[in-house]
Amino acid sequence: MIWSRLFTALVFVMCTACGAEEETTSDNWWEQDGSGEAVDTGSTGDTTGTTDKPDDKPDDTGDKPEDDGEKDGYTGQIDTDAGTGTFSYERIQESGENCNLSYPVLSATAVETCEACSFAWTLELGEVTITNDAGGCGYFGNYSNTSRHFGQGSSLLAEYEGINYYYLYESEDGSSWTNNGGFSWNTDTSWSFGSK
Repeated sequence: MIWSRLFTALVFVMCTACGAEEETTSDNWWEQDGSGEAVDTGSTGDTTGTTDKPDDKPDDTGDKPEDDGEKDGYTGQIDTDAGTGTFSYERIQESGENCNLSYPVLSATAVETCEACSFAWTLELGEVTITNDAGGCGYFGNYSNTSRHFGQGSSLLAEYEGINYYYLYESEDGSSWTNNGGFSWNTDTSWSFGSK
């Protein structure tokens, strides 16, 4: 009888010392506050919160950041058979300094001065058509009756939905070319390009 009481007491002491296995909301024991609730160990303030990511950190899903609606870039569409097209510029800013304009491309002439390009063109622009100028057009509004020089790089930038995009090169004088971070793609009868 005494042995059975000693055995029962010993089992009770062992169970009490070890404690029952707690169900936790976290995979890591060091992220527990003793009550079984997870704590944010990356925080320097209150540690009774959850392990949710702060609002200022990007989501890990790989999604792009939300579009803020602002734009600032140009595009060109050239009919390579006719040698004509359109050069456009759009700027939308939260400040309201917006712009929307376009130029007709009167002629496009192939040039061979861009060594990094698979092809390059000199575009002769006509008179500007300004749809909106709230102070954001800047020097893009001064291209009437001028020549602009663009070329498609030979290095592939990306492939998306069956279209190959290449780096865009630009030149002020038609002989010194720079990669300004734009993109370019072409089909059998058209060439399109733009700034990012």
